[in-house]
Amino acid sequence: MNQTVKFTVKRSISPKTKSISDVARELKTKTTTVKALCNLGYLKALKLNSIRIPAVEVDRFVSNYAGYDFSNVLSQYEMELKNNDRDIKLSQIEPKIRAFSER
Repeated sequence: MNQTVKFTVKRSISPKTKSISDVARELKTKTTTVKALCNLGYLKALKLNSIRIPAVEVDRFVSNYAGYDFSNVLSQYEMELKNNDRDIKLSQIEPKIRAFSER
C-alpha cells in the first residue's frame, strides 16, 4: 500500500515594492516623514498607479543611514516648505519621482 501524502507549503513572499504607509510602518514613523525622505532624495520612489518604494531601496536606506538623526534635516525641510508657500503642508506634498536607475 503506497500512500502519497501532499504537503502545501505556504510562504510569505515579500512584495518587490512597498506603499508609503507600508514603509512608514516598517520604519516606525509617519507617512509624511517617508514622503519628505523621498522628496529630499534619501529614499527613491516609483510612480506605478501610486507611489511605490522598492523593498531593496528601503533596505539600502536602513543600512546606509542606521544611527543617523534626520530630525534637523526634516525640520529644515518643513521650514523651507512653509517659507515657499504657507498653504502647502508636508502631508500634502507628493514625493518627487526619481529614476530608480540613478542609484
